[in-house]
Amino acid sequence: GYQIGHFPDMWGEWNDQYRSDIRRFWRGDPGMAGPLATRLAGSADIFAAKNRPSRSINFITAHDGFTLADLVAYAHKHNLANGEGNRDGGGDNHSWNHGTEGASDEAGVRDARLRDQRNLLATLLLSRGTPMLAMGSERGHSQGGNNNGYAQDFCIDWGLDDHGLSDVVRQLLALRAAHPALREDRFLSGAQRGERPDVQWLRADGGVMAGDDWQAAQTLVVLLATPGGDGGLADRAMIVLHRGTDALMAALPQPADGRVWCLALDTSAARALPQPIALRATQARLEIAGRSVVVLVEGARE
Repeated sequence: GYQIGHFPDMWGEWNDQYRSDIRRFWRGDPGMAGPLATRLAGSADIFAAKNRPSRSINFITAHDGFTLADLVAYAHKHNLANGEGNRDGGGDNHSWNHGTEGASDEAGVRDARLRDQRNLLATLLLSRGTPMLAMGSERGHSQGGNNNGYAQDFCIDWGLDDHGLSDVVRQLLALRAAHPALREDRFLSGAQRGERPDVQWLRADGGVMAGDDWQAAQTLVVLLATPGGDGGLADRAMIVLHRGTDALMAALPQPADGRVWCLALDTSAARALPQPIALRATQARLEIAGRSVVVLVEGARE
């Protein structure tokens, strides 16, 4: 039976609720900012009894179902080659195609699909829990819209050019390793830790998310903080997840004394940043491109 969250404490469990909620947020389903926050925070609604978000194995795609590239290129499964009249494989995939079903030579469609792949990879690797990356996701591999590869002998298109996805994955893994605020094995709750709460859920204008914001939001700003050890400086990070198509200006919190915000990730760029870019200490806002994830981390002021 379906027993997610009910296995013994030491078990990790595949979190299919994570998969579905993250897909639905980026697809544009209404009212998904709240579920997005719950999944980013470690899925305490499912795993609180285990006391550790690492017991949630987060994933966007797995060995079955759509590949990551197909998830953003096909609104429907295409399993006719399996010989079962397209009846096999799940029909509820929470996928989207950017206006064209399947392969496209249109540059705008291809760029939008790659950006959404970067957005999904960023969301996965910036969430509390144990990330599970399906092999080939970092190369944009495709099964031609087939979401039940078990039932067919066919050659997977692994992609001769990964279009920079591998570099983005490396950048995300490095960020996660370098910043405790992005990987601590504790649920985010808003509890005060040191001088600041561990998380604040904000609107783009810097106001705290409340009431109807959660239903209507196209953008979620996540401000994370963890105390420094042995008297060291706290680690702070800011994540902006923006699924709207238009650019917007996001308010920047005041950096700590002697620190500046550094732009560490921007999925609107086709390639990973070679290194974080320090912003001006007085900069109050940052432009966020449509359908993108942006990560800022605090660094020492030069």
